[in-house]
Amino acid sequence: ANFSIVAARPLQQAGIEIVFQAQPLSGNDKVNPDQLDQTQAVVENRINDLGLSQHLVRTQGNDRIVVQMAGAVNADPITATLGAVGLLELIDAGNDALNPGTMVQTSSAVAPAVVPGAAPSSAPTATPGSKVYPVIITGADIDPTGVMVEFDQVGAAEVAFSLRGNGAKKLADFTASHIGKYMPIVLDKKVISSPVIQATIPNGEGVISNLSGVDEAKKLAAILKYGSLPVRLTLVESRAVADLGLPTPTPLVATSLSPTTPTAPASSSQQGGLAPGVIIRIIAVVVILLALIAFLILRRLRR
Repeated sequence: ANFSIVAARPLQQAGIEIVFQAQPLSGNDKVNPDQLDQTQAVVENRINDLGLSQHLVRTQGNDRIVVQMAGAVNADPITATLGAVGLLELIDAGNDALNPGTMVQTSSAVAPAVVPGAAPSSAPTATPGSKVYPVIITGADIDPTGVMVEFDQVGAAEVAFSLRGNGAKKLADFTASHIGKYMPIVLDKKVISSPVIQATIPNGEGVISNLSGVDEAKKLAAILKYGSLPVRLTLVESRAVADLGLPTPTPLVATSLSPTTPTAPASSSQQGGLAPGVIIRIIAVVVILLALIAFLILRRLRR
């Protein structure tokens, strides 16, 4: 029997939908369209770097970012990565040994980040009136192409980075004059690690260590590669969705087969000659012509 392939029907895609509210980083300014578009691009790049291939990032209204991801189950770590402002700072702590996780105030004008979904009053911040630490360099000095996840001698994950422009010189000058002092690495006003300067760093290359594992290293690398957000994102809603409606590629393998009606073979006249109806018409015309000729001949003979 003959069969034809029937295209597979697209399957429903379960996943999660996350809605962020965009807020200005400082002052009474409003979020403008350019900032919202830039935020959408940064979030998109962060998702791509996390390996979440099937997703959709879009703006909603004047101040919202909606993220849809197929197959993602645990939204919390993804939300934290996408919603982080991503402001990296290397600060001058002098003789202060700041423990990882400590919230600090820096000379940067940008306010501390708000934990996604948390009310401003409950967000972790530095103690009012606490010491303000000078900023040496920021994430704006980092070369995105030089950010990568590496592993130290004992197999612990770390993030390597390199500086661009004047950043390398600023770091070299500072480390040369502050050997033996602490230079904490801070992300969104939270201390990640607090290394002691052992020697001058002349080439603008550094490593962020003391991370919890490979996942944290990947998330940090994704944030550093694409820079900080121009706004602060606060979580509005995170929910599971049965069908996201994302476009799916057409499956190449058929899911069903259906019989087809066989076509009758063509007759010999159809295969190599004229159709019977045409032949009959030709014969009729020939007969009429012959009859007319015979009539004319007989008429002339009678004369």
